[in-house]
Amino acid sequence: MPAPGTYLIQENTMKQKTLSALFSCFLVLLPLSSVHATFVIQQAGELELKETPIDITVSSDGQWSFVLTAEGNIHILAANGTPLQQISGAAGFDRIEFSGGNRLILTSSKTKKIKIIVLDQVHELNNTGSPFKGPANAPVEVAVFDDFQ
Repeated sequence: MPAPGTYLIQENTMKQKTLSALFSCFLVLLPLSSVHATFVIQQAGELELKETPIDITVSSDGQWSFVLTAEGNIHILAANGTPLQQISGAAGFDRIEFSGGNRLILTSSKTKKIKIIVLDQVHELNNTGSPFKGPANAPVEVAVFDDFQ
């Protein structure tokens, strides 16, 4: 016959194991009882290209989409799908990624090449009626300092 203290320890250990097993089952079944979300799906638009798209990336702010085509072009589209510009010189590349604020990274799995394209925005400024010095059609370069410290 076991000593009275030994029996109590074994009984408490059994209770702990049983509670631990029940708690583990609860944790396993908890995700199954969660609420499932539903989505409302709406088509925002559709664009027909004259070239075969092979990859697409979107700018971090969602303002532009860049479509890489099998013909070696990059089509730049506005957020609403309006074509803005076409860049050539991407022949042989099969992936495109938008990186940072103004870089496109092209990669080729066949040729094992990487090409980095830096995009600089050009803005048209209407200077009609404004005073100026020099030719009216002279190019103007504006430097933006946005890293104040």
